[in-house]
Parts: sequence; structure tokens; C-alpha cells
Amino acid sequence: MTFISSANGRVPNVLQEMISSENVRARTLAATRSSIELASGKKVLTPGDNPNAAFQATIFSSLQAANDTFRRSIESGSNTLAQTESVLAGFVDVADATTSIVLRNTQQITDFGESSADLSEVRSSVDALLVQSNESYLNRFLFAGQRSDEAPFRVVGEGIVFSGDNELTESLRDIETTFASNVTANSSIGTDSAAGRGVALDVTVDPGTRLSELNGGDGVRLGRVSIDNGTTADPVIVDLSEAATLNDVINAINNALPGTPAQINATDSGLEIGGVGAVVVQEVDGGRTASDLGILTSAAGSAIPLDGDNLRPIITLNTSLSRLDPNIRTGPVNIAQGNSTVSVDTQTLTPTDTVADLLNLFNAADVYVRAEINDAQNGINVVNVYSGVPYVVTDTQTAVGPPPTFTSAAQTLGILTTDERTALADFNDNGGIDTVPGNDLQFTLRDGTTFEVNLSRDLGQPGGDSLVSPSVATVADVQTRIYESARAAGLNVPLPLTPGGSPPPGPYDLVVEPNPVGGIRLTDGTGGGGNFVVESVNGSLAGEQLGILGDVAADDILGENRHEGRVKGIFDTLLRLESALQNGDAYAVERTGKTLAEDQQRLVAARGETGSRLVVLESSSRRLQEQSLDLEQFTANAVEIDLSETITRLLSEQTALEATLASTGRLLQGSLLDFI
Repeated sequence: MTFISSANGRVPNVLQEMISSENVRARTLAATRSSIELASGKKVLTPGDNPNAAFQATIFSSLQAANDTFRRSIESGSNTLAQTESVLAGFVDVADATTSIVLRNTQQITDFGESSADLSEVRSSVDALLVQSNESYLNRFLFAGQRSDEAPFRVVGEGIVFSGDNELTESLRDIETTFASNVTANSSIGTDSAAGRGVALDVTVDPGTRLSELNGGDGVRLGRVSIDNGTTADPVIVDLSEAATLNDVINAINNALPGTPAQINATDSGLEIGGVGAVVVQEVDGGRTASDLGILTSAAGSAIPLDGDNLRPIITLNTSLSRLDPNIRTGPVNIAQGNSTVSVDTQTLTPTDTVADLLNLFNAADVYVRAEINDAQNGINVVNVYSGVPYVVTDTQTAVGPPPTFTSAAQTLGILTTDERTALADFNDNGGIDTVPGNDLQFTLRDGTTFEVNLSRDLGQPGGDSLVSPSVATVADVQTRIYESARAAGLNVPLPLTPGGSPPPGPYDLVVEPNPVGGIRLTDGTGGGGNFVVESVNGSLAGEQLGILGDVAADDILGENRHEGRVKGIFDTLLRLESALQNGDAYAVERTGKTLAEDQQRLVAARGETGSRLVVLESSSRRLQEQSLDLEQFTANAVEIDLSETITRLLSEQTALEATLASTGRLLQGSLLDFI
């Protein structure tokens, strides 16, 4: 601030008064500002005081606000996960205690008093775990997924129904990353059946297909492409940067290259581009648009028409059923659960309906299942969510035959309870199948051909064909063992001749496949006039336990269903154990021991993952705390005062003000001589 000297005898009195007054004002302002700075602790009171410092302070304040948001998010997530970990610890303790009960009652149940006490303990455990599984934090149920507004587990009849979902709730950890603040119920407690998980469906494309749905959901990196199809003198640059659907792509190409239409290809799997010569499609400016659209060619080009690659569209709720296998709409699909059976008639759907309509049809049925798009977004799941009560999903037999005929909606969706993927350990209420050393089955086909099949895990026979499964764990492995033995007997079967190869052409002498109405279906194609017989040998129980024994004067043995889709979870295990103890069934108790071990592994793994997340969040919280302190220091350096410097300056300015007032008083003292 500038001060003007007033100690000049030649200065007129009026001017001298003006100079003195200005000096007093300036000194007063300086002292006042220092006083305000000292009182507020701020050296930048308005942006105009120091624009650069004010801008820095604004940036630091914004970063601090974001930092506070992340810290609150982490604190809430950590508290949620800590409570979840505590609940899971309780589940693990119950599983450990239940193991002792199973071991005590596995061989035989002889001590009624002890068995009764064990039964009471199991019932108490179910009740206690039900309460824990419905615990909440900040009005959100821990295991409900994103449906956290209502308790996820409830008792219905003889079982426990899960009504939540298995979605993760993501929260911000920092500006770029998120973390899951919950543990899904299925990955910890176990709420879904393994059965009912659909197969990958062939999904077609149409002009309305969104580009974001292509390439497994990765979409298309938009940009420009160069196309030369012989209809123009030079390659044409087509700008696809604003395209949203395949129709936008098709129109853009056709507008640039009239007369040689781009369109959906004949298999409805990708694009097709015509021309009058080789079609050359190249990227522009290092883009990936042509590659992502499946139309990129070499410099030499493609034959006419260019048949684009499969664009691998995902399934969404809005996907039209016209883009899926029409057999999906050939219902009804039968779902037997407990003592009730419902039919879900997919025939009521039309090609213009969507996947959402299909899911709603299943979810609205009077059974406890959850229909959803699978995680890979290429199929449909219809899983059992009713712990303690199994379910069976089948198609409908429409004619006895021969040959018998069936609807195929469930088989097409891949939700039959028994198919090639089904684990043999899940057969017979999780009792699996029992094989013997050597052969287990003998087949006699209608033309008289006979062969035996070894289903033991140890192959126990000479040879060593690489196609033979070293162990029999699934229905597909049973299928392979039967086919290998049939081929050795000179029969034609639909099994690849070499690993990774294709099956030989039909017709086939024997086909093993899922029975659309439950179990395994065997079809004799030899054309003979005798009986088709499948029988046990060497005292093996495997054929009976697979449900495929039979002696029929027909080409088909429709096996009995020996597999029910149970929830893979601790509630189902405990409810089965309760029933086994109540019925005095030591063998059933033993079977629950197998699934209990799986439950323990699942719970321990979920608890470990929860602990790992807590460690990561604790580290992130410490880092954010350090950043917060740094930001506070940066802000202080930009806008806050140096206390000692400000006090010194204020004292100096007050002294100067007092001196200025004193000198001004002396200079402006009046006398009679001033008026002579």
C-alpha cells in the first residue's frame, strides 16, 4: 500500500489535509485487513485478493470433498463386510458342530436319547442361522444382494426360500476403482441349485441389434472404415462413429456404396457386403471398427459377397425371441417341486415377445425358482431356490410312439434337471452311484449285438483310447464309456473318432442322451426284432442307480429319473440331515456328510474372501487419510495465514497507524496566524 509524505512546508494546507487523510485511511485499511486475517485465519478473503491461490484452494477443496466421500464409502463398506464376516464365522461354527453330529450317526442310529439331542441341535441350528442370514446393516440386508429391502430368507412349508438375488453391490473406493460391499448368498450360504443352468444359446442378429451387445457384450469401437467393392474408382471412407445399431451400419455403407447392398448375412450371425469384384475392407487411422464388425479383410479382399464373422451378440431382457431357437416356444415345460407340479407354457409366447417375457413366465409360476439371464449373458437359468425341497424340470411327452415324441423347450434352454453336465455324485439324493471292479452293465441290442460297459473310476480294461474318460464323474462320462464299448463291439455311435474331431455320420446303432421327461434315454437304432436289454453284471448297482435298466420290445428305454435338482447350500444340508435323523436313516445321514463338506469349503472360502476385502479397504482408508492430511496442508499453504508473521505485521501496522495519526494531528493543528 502506498503512503504519501506530508512533511513539506511548501504544500498548500488543503492538499496537506488531503494527503494526511489518505495516509490515515491507508494505514487504517492495512491494520484492519491484518486484524481480519488474524481473526479468520485466512490470508485470501476474496478471490480477487490472490486469484491463483483462490483457484488452488478451490481444487484442493473439491479433492477433499471427494476424499471424504470415498472414506465414508469405505467406512460403510468395511462395517458391512465386518458384520458379514462375523455372520459367516457363526455359519462355519455350526457347520463344524454339524460334522460331529454326522459322524456320530453315520454308521447306525442306536442311542435314541443321543439321536434326539442331535435332532434338537440341528433344528436349533437351522433357526439360529435363519436369523443370522437375515441380519442387516443400515437397513440393508447383508445377503439380499441388490434386493436389500426385504429379508432374503423365509420359511415356507418344509423348506426355506431365498427371495433375494446374487448381485454384488459396488461402492467407490477411489476415483477409478470400486469394491463389492457385500457377499452374495449363493457364494457363501448356498441358495441355488446346480441344475437349471442353461446352455449357451445360438443368438442371431437383426438390423435392430445394438452394437453395444455384440462381441460378447464388449461392443464395437466406433470409427471409420475403408471399403472397396469394385463399384467406385477408389475405396470409400465410411464414417460409422455415430452408429448405434446394425441398421445404422448397413445404411451408412449402402449410402456410400449404392447398388451393392450391405445386409444381415444368410445365417443371421453377422454382416454381408456385396460388390462386383473382391471386397476389401480396411481400418482407417488405426481403428478397430471393421474388425469388431467382423468385416475386416486382407489387402487382397474377400470373395463376393463378403460374409462377415459371427458377431456373438449377448442376450438382454429386450432380446426378441425371434432371435433365439424357436424350439424354446414349444412348451409346456414341467416343474415338479415337492408335492406340486406346474406347467410353464412357453407356447403362449410369440416371436415378437422378449426374453423379459420368457423370464416373467417362469418367475410368475407357482413354484420357487428364479429365472434369469446367466452370467455370460448367452443363456437362461431356471434354478431351484427352495432349500429342503428338490425340483425336477422336464419337457412334455406328446406321443407314446414308437418312437416317442416330446416337446423340447427345456432341452433347448438347457434347463432339464438331468443332462450331460449333471454330476453323478448328485444322483440318488447325493448318494451318487456305486460301481464294481470290472464291468457294471451289459447291453443287448435288438439285432443281438452284446457288449459290456465298465463304469468304475479305474478303467480296469486293456487299451487306453484317449477318448475314454479316466474317471466317471458326469452323465457325459457315462455316455462316453457306453459309446466306447459299443464301438469296440462294431457299432456306429455319435462319438468323435479322434479327440476334438467330429462324430462319424449316422444313422447310429445306439444313442445315449438326456430323457426329456427325466433321467437318461437310450435309443437302439440297429433295426433288429429282438428285445432291447440293459442289465447289471457282477452285482453292480450302477445301472439301477442310473435308472437305465430295462428289457423292452422297442427301440427306446426311457430311463427313470434318479436326479433331483437340490439347492447347493447349508440350509438344504441341515434340513436333509434333520429329516434323516428323524427317520433314523443312517445312510441318508452319511449322504449329508458329502454336501456338508462342500458347504464348509464354500463358507470358509467366502469368509476368507471377506477378510481379504477388509484388508484392502483398511489399506485404502489409511491412504485416503494420508491424502486428506496432505490436502489440508496444501489448502493451508494456499489460503491460510502464517500466525506469527501476521501478528508481527499487525503490530507494525498498528504502530504505523498511530504514528500517522500523531503526525497528521501535528500538521493540521490550527492557530490565529492561519487566518491572518
